[in-house]
Amino acid sequence: MYISYDYYRTFYYVAKYKSFTGAAEALLNSQPNITRTMKKLEKELGCTLFVRQRHGIALTPEGEKLYAHISAAFAVVTDPFAPNIIKSVYYKYFIIVGTRMFISTGFAT
Repeated sequence: MYISYDYYRTFYYVAKYKSFTGAAEALLNSQPNITRTMKKLEKELGCTLFVRQRHGIALTPEGEKLYAHISAAFAVVTDPFAPNIIKSVYYKYFIIVGTRMFISTGFAT
């Protein structure tokens, strides 16, 4: 199963802002595109990640687990000097995000 980095990036912002509209604004995208992307991600993963509410969204237990892993991965990607953040992630569900800098400098060890 291949899931695009863009799907995970979109999920990260939807979960962070608890809003499809907020994520769309942060990603400079449209709300219908964000909604479509999240429906595709849910279909690929075979589970519901969000409970849609009148004002925003709430994460399901599966969504909470995924957000924990995605936010840890984004912390590493955005802050290359924080390699110890990976230790807090369950390896069974680990999502690998790599960059050349990690490979060439050995931060991924």
